[in-house]
Amino acid sequence: MQKKLRSIFYIRVSPSIDLLLAFLSELLVMGTYYFTTHTQNPFLQLIMSKIVLSVLFTILLPVLYMVGYKKQPLASLGIKKHLWLIALIISVIFSFIVIQLFGHGIKFTLSIFPMVIINGLNLWEPLFVYGWLQLRFENAFGAIPSIILSGLCYGFYHIGSVPIDTLFPLIGMGIIYGFLFKLSGNNLFVLFPIMWSFAEWTGITAHPSSLTSYGDIEGVIVICILLLWMAIIDRLRHRQFVTHK
Repeated sequence: MQKKLRSIFYIRVSPSIDLLLAFLSELLVMGTYYFTTHTQNPFLQLIMSKIVLSVLFTILLPVLYMVGYKKQPLASLGIKKHLWLIALIISVIFSFIVIQLFGHGIKFTLSIFPMVIINGLNLWEPLFVYGWLQLRFENAFGAIPSIILSGLCYGFYHIGSVPIDTLFPLIGMGIIYGFLFKLSGNNLFVLFPIMWSFAEWTGITAHPSSLTSYGDIEGVIVICILLLWMAIIDRLRHRQFVTHK
């Protein structure tokens, strides 16, 4: 127990190619996010938001690098069965807390469920910020710095796209997400899909002026197809490993 606590508070500096790619991908996402919220061209906005931002830079790049190039399992991106039940329990509890804190004045009707479900399918943010960035930061600097850095990254790619008074709460929320991710044993199920759907929906309802439309059906279809592809590839790699063992 003491050894585990020491490992959590241990700070190190171990730069690597993974860390460089993490920082570069954050810059790419910052630029792309800013572009999608400021362009007046609906076609470019669709391509940049639904393909470049929501798939290429935030899902495909980490998956191809970690699973395809480095031959690591999906667990290296926080997608794993280990402690999944604990992660889901934490997710449900925190979702309830978020609704109690930020859901005042919001009318809960049947019409909210389509939006909640669509937000729950919005994989790119939790996978990118926590499955990709935070775990790379943890390998390079340790647990505590990784939580802070992931929270900063979560807020920073909103710069120029949300009011300045919204930016600091976003960073704070990002740090809380990072803490819960670490608390769950780096299991992405603590954030996705339950917590993310309700937390994002509550924020969207409370701050509609800070929204960008990433909840359309096209993005959902693309993400579902990509998730299926990831599952198939991971299954084939596991079967090949067992065969050669």
